[in-house]
Amino acid sequence: LEESNCVSNETGWVPTHVSISIHGETIGYVPLYLKSHGMGEFIFDNHWAEMAGANGIQYYPKMLVAVPFTPVTGRRILWKQRMYESYTEQEVADMHRAVAMFLRKTAERSNISSVHINFMTEEEATNVGGNLDDDGLDNDVRGREHGNRKPTLRPQAKDDYIRRTSVQYHWRNFN
Repeated sequence: LEESNCVSNETGWVPTHVSISIHGETIGYVPLYLKSHGMGEFIFDNHWAEMAGANGIQYYPKMLVAVPFTPVTGRRILWKQRMYESYTEQEVADMHRAVAMFLRKTAERSNISSVHINFMTEEEATNVGGNLDDDGLDNDVRGREHGNRKPTLRPQAKDDYIRRTSVQYHWRNFN
């Protein structure tokens, strides 16, 4: 994508990848982009941008951890396989959280409005943003009919990310 200039200053997807090192050894990467718009993410946050603008808040640029133009769930904090073999589940969770906090602090220092991590695995989402709180389920008639769940998250600490959930529909053609 970078070689073809699909992601570049001109397209509003500025590659700003992060490599993660411990004691001088690179152990992971984060596919990070500085975005000047919301196109190509498959997460439609234009209402957030409009609301921010109406309140005098600059929404763009924003930091986005994602695979450009790809609405596919997968790991977004990419560790070498050795990390999963050498560290406990809790230690990996702590490292996810440390990377997320590093990104947030970097955004704050750079006057960037926010950090978004799109289509991450459930494990990463829980490590970074905590568990979804089922107390906020929508129990109205329409919600039951259509199976719509609207979980909410109560941030556990001031630095917590807020989880945003969405629905994807997958059709299969069996012809």
